[in-house]
Amino acid sequence: MMQIIGYKAFNSDKTNRYAQSFEINKEYQVCGKVKFGINGNGYHFCKNICDVFRYFEKSLDINIALVIGSGNYEVFNDEYYGYYDMYVTQCLKIIKFLTREEIIEAVINSSERDIIKFITTAQMSTNEIKTFLDLYKCNKSVLKYILYYQLLQSDAFNIENNKILERVNKLWIK
Repeated sequence: MMQIIGYKAFNSDKTNRYAQSFEINKEYQVCGKVKFGINGNGYHFCKNICDVFRYFEKSLDINIALVIGSGNYEVFNDEYYGYYDMYVTQCLKIIKFLTREEIIEAVINSSERDIIKFITTAQMSTNEIKTFLDLYKCNKSVLKYILYYQLLQSDAFNIENNKILERVNKLWIK
């Protein structure tokens, strides 16, 4: 049987959007044909941790789990928006719930494209924003996304590249 390792988002109480509770090392299974969507059937998750945030409400109170999907499955490829490989499977096993530090570490070790996906779709804490600003202070593209999506600077993409760091410093150095 094929197994797919990925990541799934949960509410702060470790329930999904349908109020079903999930526990570590327990396997869950649905009956019937696997189908995508809110009215679908099966367990949805993404292979890439940075893609998970696109499909879940922006919040610091979400839980992300490392999961294994198995049984019948379908793949949804959302290439148009730059998100790939969302799965819906018949069976799902929760391996572990990740700490916020583990999530941030996984994102930081991703590609620039995935880092930008995270910045645009996840809610970040002040400390997380500072970490990303420190790590990517030489990357004008990443800085513009942080300014726009996390610091709500609506003109971020109109700022000249040589002025980006100056704007960041004005906002963060008090």
